[in-house]
Amino acid sequence: MDKEFVKEAETSETVEEKEVLGVVSDCVKLNLRKEPNKNSDIIQELNVGSEVLIDEKRSTKNFYKVYSASGAEGYCMKDYIRIK
Repeated sequence: MDKEFVKEAETSETVEEKEVLGVVSDCVKLNLRKEPNKNSDIIQELNVGSEVLIDEKRSTKNFYKVYSASGAEGYCMKDYIRIK
């Protein structure tokens, strides 16, 4: 894991917005989707154990807005991401 990626998760905090670190769990591969919808186009597949930055402000009821370590951004179902 890139140290800068983790550092961003630890230091990116303002009064209104907080990014937190999450880990893909409870599945072998998790789809990173373009929109917060299970029928939306898949941008990337994330392996179990992959770390992502979660943008809580832009997340929805069922999906986290996430940024992968490779720089891809999209939405993943909350059921498969554990907050670190």
